Amino acid sequence: MAKTKPKKRKTKPKEAEKELTVKQQKFIDAYDGDIQTASNAAGISYVYGRTLYTKAYILDKIKHRQDTEVRPAGIMNRLERQKFWSDAAQNKKIKWRDRLRASELLGKSEADFVEVHLDVKKSVLSPEDAQAIIDENEKRFGKEENER
Repeated sequence: MAKTKPKKRKTKPKEAEKELTVKQQKFIDAYDGDIQTASNAAGISYVYGRTLYTKAYILDKIKHRQDTEVRPAGIMNRLERQKFWSDAAQNKKIKWRDRLRASELLGKSEADFVEVHLDVKKSVLSPEDAQAIIDENEKRFGKEENER
């Protein structure tokens, strides 16, 4: 038998070098903070839009578009809004409630707040395991936080 050369493996292109499909590009162009709206504009399902939004190369393209896109005068970009909220939150001359609101908006823009909903009836966890998770979160984050 004749020896054959081993087959060369085809390597996938790096995500950053990937060619975008037309629908992916439409999603990137339409994204303005809402996945549902961008998905509808691109003609794709919301589920696929969410999947695209988790891809690093898509997020990079969205961020690049948002940073370089020409804006009408007076419209803040993401970085300017975050600086504004940071300045407001740290300004001692502003009322406490307004400073707190600014810090909340800054936290939301950075996705610092993650809300977890646990439906025990639909969960694969037993009710006892679910309660243990809830108890652990109450210990970890404070009971007053969960009672809001």
